[in-house]
Amino acid sequence: MGLISWICKIFKGYETCDIIEELKINYASLKEEYEELKKKYEEDVAYYESRIKKLLKLLEKSIQLPTIKLQETPEEMSNIILYNIILEQVGELWDFATADVSYWAVSREEFERILRQVNEKIKATWTEEIFDCDDFALLMAGLLAYTCYKSGFKKQLAFGIGWSHIHAFNIFVDKNHTVWIWEPQTASIIGKAIDYKNDQTYGIRYVWFMG
Repeated sequence: MGLISWICKIFKGYETCDIIEELKINYASLKEEYEELKKKYEEDVAYYESRIKKLLKLLEKSIQLPTIKLQETPEEMSNIILYNIILEQVGELWDFATADVSYWAVSREEFERILRQVNEKIKATWTEEIFDCDDFALLMAGLLAYTCYKSGFKKQLAFGIGWSHIHAFNIFVDKNHTVWIWEPQTASIIGKAIDYKNDQTYGIRYVWFMG
């Protein structure tokens, strides 16, 4: 006989037993919800990794990416530091994932210089379902990741994909620990993430840093 069953038998007829039974039900429900969320997260990561690999294979043959030389010394940031910076500036996240343990951060100006060179390689028009906002963000992140590799960087830049309630875009964290929103569809900085934390379109809820 389990401890909970024994307690219920001793206190049969009292509220204690009812409370314990209710806790057992709540625990089982929370455990089931946790397992479902964990499964969905694993499926999402596998899905996006698969899409990016396919995109990169196609891009290697069709797009000539620039070779970037950094004009300043980068600052190395761990994924934990990145998480805390983003959490502090945008509030509660639905989820946060990083493919690497640490990344390089440069100044906002250096980021913008590099991102413009990479972003101009995207020759696409928004097309519902086939090439919409998430495709732009995924492609931009993939292009930059390959550019970092091609340029001989020892770390990927602190550049990732962000999702809001209704939109997908890119984000980066600079040397000043400021989170910026990059819109790959216009190749431009939208602004500081902290200023858009309650915005329906650019309010960050989910973040993924590639590796």
